[in-house]
Amino acid sequence: DTSPYAMWLAYDRLTYRVDPAGDGTRLTVSLDYDRLLAPAWFFGPATKGAGHLAMDVLARDVKTRAEAGI
Repeated sequence: DTSPYAMWLAYDRLTYRVDPAGDGTRLTVSLDYDRLLAPAWFFGPATKGAGHLAMDVLARDVKTRAEAGI
């Protein structure tokens, strides 16, 4: 991972699934990671947000590739 979040998170597992849903598709994403910063009460919410942003990037990339037929 070359993103700025790599120094905060140790990614363990990333899974995603693309399923037909009506006229489109549904993307389901799951990310397991270890937080590398302490204390948890402060950095827990921040790393959760960083993980959410990383999943948003993945979702947008999958959408763009699917629409382009890649």
